Amino acid sequence: MMRVGSADLARHVDSLGPWVALGILGLVLGLGARSTLLVVGNSAWVEHSHQVIEALDELALDVSVTMSARRGFSLTGDSDQLARYSTATRDLRSATRRVRALTSDNPGQQRRLDGLEPLLEKTIVRRDAVITYRRAHGFQPDREAQATREGTSAYDELVLRMGDFAAEERRLLVERERRTAESVLRTEVSEGIGAGLSVTLMATVIVRLRREGRRRKRSEDTVRESEKAIKVLNEDLERRVGERTAELKMTNAELESFSYSVVHDLRAPLRGMGGFAEILLSEHQDSFSADAQDCLREIHRNAAKMATLIDALVSMSRVMRSAFGRTRVDLSALARVVASQLAAVEGRPSVDLVVQESLRADVDPALARTLFEVLLGNAWKFTAQTESARIEIGDTEVDGERVLFVRDNGAGFDMAHAEKLFAPFGRLHTDGEFQGLGIGLATARRIIQRHSGRIWADGQVGRGAAVYFTLCPRAAGRLI
Repeated sequence: MMRVGSADLARHVDSLGPWVALGILGLVLGLGARSTLLVVGNSAWVEHSHQVIEALDELALDVSVTMSARRGFSLTGDSDQLARYSTATRDLRSATRRVRALTSDNPGQQRRLDGLEPLLEKTIVRRDAVITYRRAHGFQPDREAQATREGTSAYDELVLRMGDFAAEERRLLVERERRTAESVLRTEVSEGIGAGLSVTLMATVIVRLRREGRRRKRSEDTVRESEKAIKVLNEDLERRVGERTAELKMTNAELESFSYSVVHDLRAPLRGMGGFAEILLSEHQDSFSADAQDCLREIHRNAAKMATLIDALVSMSRVMRSAFGRTRVDLSALARVVASQLAAVEGRPSVDLVVQESLRADVDPALARTLFEVLLGNAWKFTAQTESARIEIGDTEVDGERVLFVRDNGAGFDMAHAEKLFAPFGRLHTDGEFQGLGIGLATARRIIQRHSGRIWADGQVGRGAAVYFTLCPRAAGRLI
């Protein structure tokens, strides 16, 4: 029998070592990249669920206020109660439209809203009729008692339907939180560090969400009981609105901080992956075949790319956390400054740039600059392969509303994938066609959201694209 000497065994171990290292690095890098994308995507859906729940709370509060204000006017004839009823009715319809918009991606919730909206309108019509009769004939106890019974019955049915609506959103919220927790847990277990912190943070989020649900239930019970005393109800509702808003802001801030921390915790292992790959390539190059060296270079390149993606995510997060203040800004001048900087960097003075004069808006100056850097940068990039490239910045009217746009005659896109444009890493072109991270339009969308506006895109493959946006709520009047 041939015996293997110690020198042969050592050489055998040395030959396997680099491949084991490559396998470990590749596995950790793949898990880290996949989990990063899952965490970012699920966090966006968590934020969306909170917005829907907040809108439902506002809707429930408006229903209660209209009921109490109607009863207060019927009992006292106080014109302040009538004005409060009118304001609450407008807010109720506005909150209904907001819920409709926020749940447009959920057919089940849309069907629930289809059943809820007629009941809301019927309740408003009935209360309007009671108020009209009260104003014409004065207070009549029997009619008021009947109106109160009918109003209470309608209110109970509304509360039941809205409770079913909210329960579905909370179920979606818990499911999305669960997916986020699993993604974070897999990443940290694979790295071997931070598992305890991750579990603690996720448990804290779940506990806070359940505690918030219990607080909301107690608040709804208190509101129903307080209908017996109109003055007490008014004071209690005002106090609860302030508390609810503060709690929701706190919850959203904690979720944002959690996502931000997760992204930052990935920096160290990425630096380690890239550094170890570089060490293996520079100090142990002779131990690797040409294919192995290519694999090392690919690991190093992907680690650098992932670090760049994390930096982009951090920058996008700063957009949502930075100080915000509106001031009058000359958008035409801002667009020309950004375009001149792009021309200097890209070296393409032949682009036909058309900027409409007198485009002004009340916006945050720093965020407005970032917005135009993103939109003009995209237009500049996607017209790079277009002869007679043309980029246009202006405003137009859409459904009676003034809307800004940035339009180009570049590569364009398929409208079937339009929504993907504004999602993080939602790219419609490969790196071979156009370089990019897929984070720019997601950042633009968050800037527009901070201004309470809307953003959407239109385009055709090979025939250019246009991005339209507003910079304030439609109800506020003219945008620019």
